[in-house]
Order: sequence, then structure tokens, then C-alpha cells
Amino acid sequence: YANRTSEWGPAVLQKKLGKAWLAFTGVISDWMKVEIAHGPEGLKKLYLPMLDGKMDPSVGHIVEW
Repeated sequence: YANRTSEWGPAVLQKKLGKAWLAFTGVISDWMKVEIAHGPEGLKKLYLPMLDGKMDPSVGHIVEW
């Protein structure tokens, strides 16, 4: 990240990351559902089941703080 920031500059890097992210989400939408949890409580609800291997691999989790 630091190398690309210094090479391209922050604005170009963000543009490229955004373009890559859109391409990625277009591909994963067929096989992955994304769920968003919120704060420490949301993280807590995900963490222990993950440690126990009880998470559905077709679901991607994002924790917003």
C-alpha cells in the first residue's frame, strides 16, 4: 500500500482500489453473501462461532465500529 501510494499518489491509488473492489464484488455476489455486524457486541457474536468452526463459509462478515 505504501509503495503504491508513493508511486501513484493517494488519489490514483483510491481510484484503482475502487475499480478493483467493484470488479471483485461483481464476481463474489454469485457465491458470497456479505453481512455487517456493529461494534464490540457484533464482533463478540461472530468471534466465538468462528473459533469453533461454526461459520458458514459462503458468508463474509464485516464489523463496523
